[in-house]
Amino acid sequence: LGTSPFKRFHAQGLNVTLSTDDPLLFHLSNEPLLEEYSVSRIGLGLTMTDLCEIARNSVLQSDFPASFKARELGPDYALQGDMRNDPALSNVPGIRESFRWDVLLNERDFVKNAVMSGSSSSCDEL
Repeated sequence: LGTSPFKRFHAQGLNVTLSTDDPLLFHLSNEPLLEEYSVSRIGLGLTMTDLCEIARNSVLQSDFPASFKARELGPDYALQGDMRNDPALSNVPGIRESFRWDVLLNERDFVKNAVMSGSSSSCDEL
């Protein structure tokens, strides 16, 4: 876990999830996904809020039917912006979702402005 970029990606706002990979080979319990969350909490130092956000990302990215997502995340789950989060269902505080949305909008503006100005800056210069 020490070399995994997972925590850095999550902190930067990338949409990350946890999953199991060959649970019969790599896990020691009957609950491999729970094991992934437990190991990540301890090994990566994730908070409960982090884990709730990651679980919410998993549901959003899943192929579960819309009715399931609405029941688990709230009826506004498919909206754009920070209004789609229902903290009572996701346990993700509104301030976290607002922060993520603001960062995304700022990143979009940054890219748009770079393209509009014809900037040829490399990522190292940013």
